[in-house]
Amino acid sequence: MAVLTLAGCDEHRIDPDSFTLTYSTSNGAVAPTYQRSTSLEIDGREAHLVVTEKGEQTTDQTVELSSDALQQVITSVDALDHRDSASDCAGGTTYTLTWGDDSGTLGKQDVRSCNEEDRNAADQARTAIEPALSAFDS
Repeated sequence: MAVLTLAGCDEHRIDPDSFTLTYSTSNGAVAPTYQRSTSLEIDGREAHLVVTEKGEQTTDQTVELSSDALQQVITSVDALDHRDSASDCAGGTTYTLTWGDDSGTLGKQDVRSCNEEDRNAADQARTAIEPALSAFDS
């Protein structure tokens, strides 16, 4: 008798139709009048971007993501590690990234860019959501 094990059978497959993502950044290293914050929310194929600079909202836009862009985001964020900054880290640029689908939250990162490792994680998160951000350029 042979036993066959299929790789990945127990892994959760993210449903694009119910995929959700929230990404937000802010910079606490400067006075509020000079801060820039970004918020991106994805719900299914709809993406909503809000950017605030120097206390003024400069962008508030919603777009529909292409299937390819959505799948690129899903694949990229699903490959990210769950991560939180060290508790003694304060100030600097912070970001939070949470993603999931109708089964619940599947991943979360909460990072303050205080060291090289945190800055690398922030860059990876930004790269992961770039296909969605690019949709606002067109």
